[in-house]
Amino acid sequence: MEEIAKAIFLGRFQPFHKGHFHTVEKFKDRFEQFQIVIGSSSKSRTDRNPLSLTERKKVIRSCHPSLEIAGLEDEDEGIKGHREWVNKLILKTEADKVITRNELVKEIIREYSEAEVVEHKLYRPEKFSGTNIREKIREGKPWKELVPGCCRKEIIELSDKI
Repeated sequence: MEEIAKAIFLGRFQPFHKGHFHTVEKFKDRFEQFQIVIGSSSKSRTDRNPLSLTERKKVIRSCHPSLEIAGLEDEDEGIKGHREWVNKLILKTEADKVITRNELVKEIIREYSEAEVVEHKLYRPEKFSGTNIREKIREGKPWKELVPGCCRKEIIELSDKI
């Protein structure tokens, strides 16, 4: 049953993996509107954030070409920065619901907005984590089975940047 609401799934997607794919599939048809928001959008070419916003969008679009995807830059830490970040997020997306597992994000969404935090159970987090996949790619260990088939080619093409 579809909820009359606009929901966003917020993450860094460094890279997009089967856990993310599972969450999108679970929620994309549950709401009247559903959007993916890529956090830390201006960060790239670091160990933690190797892929650019454009690269992350390309990977996600290969699996979900019809979904709306937006980027959101980080703000400074602290109350002022957190409030500004939430204001930008809600203004940009007009979201009623924010799907996230990040504890800090949940806390500041609840503190500085009227949006509802939608918690979801992580899909096999011991296996599907961006950190785990990035480490495997860098170490030359098998990783391809950890990402959806629909975006595997794109991630292989970007693996030298990871």
